[in-house]
Amino acid sequence: MVPGNLAAQAVAGTKAALEAAEQRSSVKRGVIASSTSALRPYTRTKPDDAVDKQVGSGEDDDVPFMTAESRNPTHHVPDDAPPVERYVSSKSAAQNFVEGYVRKHNPRFSIVNIIPGNVIGPGELPRTKTEAFWGGNIVVSWLFQEVDWNTLFGFPEGKRFAFLPEAVSCRDTVDAHVNALDTEKVPGKLRNFLLCCEGPKGPVWADAEGIVRRNLPDLVDSGAIPFKGSDFDTIKHKFDAKDTESDLLGRKFDSYEKMVTEAVRCPSYLGSTVSR
Repeated sequence: MVPGNLAAQAVAGTKAALEAAEQRSSVKRGVIASSTSALRPYTRTKPDDAVDKQVGSGEDDDVPFMTAESRNPTHHVPDDAPPVERYVSSKSAAQNFVEGYVRKHNPRFSIVNIIPGNVIGPGELPRTKTEAFWGGNIVVSWLFQEVDWNTLFGFPEGKRFAFLPEAVSCRDTVDAHVNALDTEKVPGKLRNFLLCCEGPKGPVWADAEGIVRRNLPDLVDSGAIPFKGSDFDTIKHKFDAKDTESDLLGRKFDSYEKMVTEAVRCPSYLGSTVSR
């Protein structure tokens, strides 16, 4: 990711989309893809964060659950800040802009914000394993290759990497966007839905190894899943996404086990067309 003000770009793109929708009388609802990064500060991604330590110790009665209504204030970060920090800033800025736009302009169409964690699942067009395990799927990329997690996230070297367990399947993410278009099923001028499975704590990232050994033994035995990289720790979390299951999906979120199995199986079966 090249240096640049991602927050300004995200707001400009969001503003253009909303203004274009306002000019089309046929538009009844806008569905906007956000991110859990809009709900909590960048510091929560660091294992030594004070709130993370509270949750990890179990002394978290005064720590609120992260919900679809949580917000991370818009803040400026340097253009050369670590990519993930700039990403968090951009998502917060865009989410807050949408809500400010609704308050200020009262558009004639309604808006649903879909707020997913890491979206994990099979991709339709991967040409290499690098492509197959980028985006949300990067959390299982260590099964195939070494990943310099600290450099990627802009953290100091020498410490074991850890990450918040915010995960949702491709299927749930797609269904959420489609269902959100139904103004009768999902009424309201502005609705927000958090997409994270296995609340309130979330999954354990490193369980991916046991999942593929259990569900994909043939691929493990053949060496297609080489376990080349190092796993990472899970920062204990506290979130509530039950409203999404009841009001938007109409079912439970897919499990971490299911999404990991499907994500890993797909590129592994591409055989020689996928580089390892």
